[in-house]
Amino acid sequence: MFLKPYGFYFGPETSTANRAMIGGMVGNNSCGSNSVVYGSTREHLLEVKAILSDGSDATFGPLSPDEFHARCEANDGRLETAVYKQIRTVLGNAANQAEIRKEFPKPEILRRNTGYAIDLLLETAPFTAGKEDFNFCKLIAGSEGTLAFLTEIKLNIDPLPPKETGLMCVHFNTIDESLRANIIAMRFKPSASELIDHYILECTKDNIEQSKNRFFVQGDPGAILVVEFCRNTREEITAIADQVKAEMLAAGLGYHFPLLFGDDTKRSGPSAKQASASSATSPAMKKRYP
Repeated sequence: MFLKPYGFYFGPETSTANRAMIGGMVGNNSCGSNSVVYGSTREHLLEVKAILSDGSDATFGPLSPDEFHARCEANDGRLETAVYKQIRTVLGNAANQAEIRKEFPKPEILRRNTGYAIDLLLETAPFTAGKEDFNFCKLIAGSEGTLAFLTEIKLNIDPLPPKETGLMCVHFNTIDESLRANIIAMRFKPSASELIDHYILECTKDNIEQSKNRFFVQGDPGAILVVEFCRNTREEITAIADQVKAEMLAAGLGYHFPLLFGDDTKRSGPSAKQASASSATSPAMKKRYP
């Protein structure tokens, strides 16, 4: 809310955004349903000030290759310097580089949030020519507070998204169809794409509150793909939704394509999905769906 009057906000908006803390988001490398646009917290972490295990202060941010090597060559006895020397030894080893590139998840898998992302550090200068500058923040994000105690966090922020939001709630007979259709939806650059499967939909039938949010559901779908588009006008969103519908139908995917605007989006989007999913933890639902 602080940034909104200035026309900006922090892109990775989790479902717990009204209570999540920035420190926790850095530790978990959090992202939200709009990660297809804004990525995770790691992509927005610019610099941190930290306290290391020996009580010394350190600042971690982007370093050019020359600055990186200068840090490694310092003879100041600081733990921060030792950390830089150690990472240069590890990532500068050809055998280690080959093993990391072989065993770590494929770069195409974007939402691999937590863990030590040394593979991303490897893909920076000076270890990989032509890549972005080295920044230990890539390792700190997702490390769940195990590497340092952060005292200051510097983040990238984004302009507020377009004012109009529309949800295209595509109905499918099976989850397999919805996954195939999602490939089509991604070509039209949505801001989010969320799957509501049959089990979640079943939960809403007997839930007093969530049953009210089934106003857009037709029949008994095996899955609903909720694709969010943010544009400046509703007309733009409608035009895009028509194109998506045409391509999905041409591929034999989907049977109902409601498009929701305004307050209706709050009743059918990710927050509604999360609320309905919580009912699945009740004793009655566990009995029906063990």
